[in-house]
Amino acid sequence: MTRSTSASSSSSTAVKSSDVGPLCRCSRATKVTLSWSDDNPGRRFHRCEIHGFVSWADTEEPTNWQKESLLEARDQIRHYKREAASLRSTLAETNATIEMLRSSARGNEDVEIHPSAYQLLDMFNATKNTMRIMFIITWVLLFLATVVIVAIIA
Repeated sequence: MTRSTSASSSSSTAVKSSDVGPLCRCSRATKVTLSWSDDNPGRRFHRCEIHGFVSWADTEEPTNWQKESLLEARDQIRHYKREAASLRSTLAETNATIEMLRSSARGNEDVEIHPSAYQLLDMFNATKNTMRIMFIITWVLLFLATVVIVAIIA
């Protein structure tokens, strides 16, 4: 079995705290750890807290398809973590912009209205009242016409 120091310098994950391996050369207990290095992804090894790699816990090296699958999964996880961080950053910026717009909108309550706007509002209200009166007159005339037609037929 080949001894690799690249496993200790790359990222790794402790498997279980109860998985204790052989003693290190410094006579300390080792823990079984999962390697995420490019050379040995997913391979378990005994790791000393001080010296790092001690020996492989797995008897066989992973096959190429296992290695490729694990590396691909690792890369996807890293990509999604970066994407999630980017989305969180964008969300924070958007929320800050929204809050800034809300606070500036609250500060504009004392906005002056131009006098011509009041004239337009008066014209709109007058037109609305005229339309309402015309609508009522139309219904009254329709009702009278219906009464006259019914009286003629009867």
